[in-house]
Amino acid sequence: MKTERITDKNGINFWIEKPKEGQMCQTKQIGGDGFHGKSKYTNGYFETYEDKHNRTEITRWKVDLWLSI
Repeated sequence: MKTERITDKNGINFWIEKPKEGQMCQTKQIGGDGFHGKSKYTNGYFETYEDKHNRTEITRWKVDLWLSI
């Protein structure tokens, strides 16, 4: 049985289809304005990394829609 990809006008529904581990994605909340630029899908979370001189700041995002980069 082939599963059909269910999408919004601007993205793949995260609750129906998950990206591959380590995949780079653009992410968005339903009803939000535009996509967040670059997140990495890691262990079930979308994460962004920011270098702060002597540390790396990791942010985990809750999203509804995603697109692969």
